[in-house]
Amino acid sequence: MSLHRWVIAGVIAGLASPGLAAIVDDFENDTLSSEWNQNLVLSQGAGATVSYDTTTNDGTLTHSFTGANGNAQQTMLLRDDVTLGVGEYMQSKVRTNNTGGENSQLFIGLAIDQGSETPADRSNLVALMIDARTSSNGQVAVQVGTGQSVMTSVTILPDTWYWLRITRTDATTLDFSFSSNGTDYTAFDGNTFDSATITGVAAVGYFNGNARSTGTGTTQADDLQIIPEPASLALIGLGGLMIARRRR
Repeated sequence: MSLHRWVIAGVIAGLASPGLAAIVDDFENDTLSSEWNQNLVLSQGAGATVSYDTTTNDGTLTHSFTGANGNAQQTMLLRDDVTLGVGEYMQSKVRTNNTGGENSQLFIGLAIDQGSETPADRSNLVALMIDARTSSNGQVAVQVGTGQSVMTSVTILPDTWYWLRITRTDATTLDFSFSSNGTDYTAFDGNTFDSATITGVAAVGYFNGNARSTGTGTTQADDLQIIPEPASLALIGLGGLMIARRRR
C-alpha cells in the first residue's frame, strides 16, 4: 500500500475509534514510579500515615491509611512529566473498598493541580471523584479548590469499579464525565456547577481522603491514560497526508 493510502487509513481509523490511548501508568510494577509525588493537602491534625502502593491489590494503585484520629486527612498523588492538552481527556478506573461507617467519607478522585506537582494545600486543585460512604448514599462530585458540586441523581456503590474522565475542552475549561462500564459515559451535572475554569495544568494524578479513624477501607485506581480526541487524531493524519503528497 502506498504511503498516502496508509495515511488515509489512519485518518479513517482515528475518526472511527474513541482515541489513541497514551498510558501514563498501568501500575503493573511492584514499586510506584519515582515520577509520582505524594502531597498532604489537608490534615486537621489527623495524624494518619497514608500510603500508596501497587502490591496490596496486584497491578493496581491502592491508597490506605493507619493511625488516624477522627479528623479528616487528604492527599494528592501527582506527576508533572505529562500534561493534559487542549482537546485531550484524562481517564482512569477507580473504586472504594470495604468502606465502613457514615463518617468514613472515603473518596478517590482523578485530579489536576494548576500550580505544582508538590502542592501544600487544595487551592489549585480540580478533581472529579467518587465518594462511596455506604451502599445507599455514595456520590459523584467535582471539587475546585475547597468548593464542591455534587451530582445527586446517581448513587455510587462501594466495591465497584467506575471510570472517571476529565476533558480539557479549551485552554481554560475542564468538563467531567463518568461511566459504570468504561464505555458509556454520563456528563457530570452538579448541583452548583458542571465544569471548571482553569489557568493551566501543572500536574496530574489522584486526590484521596478522608483518612479517619471513624471509617475503614481503601481505594484503588488503575490505567491512568491521556487520550487525544478523535478529531485531533484526524487532523494529525490529514497533516501527514499533505506531507506525503508534497513528497510525491
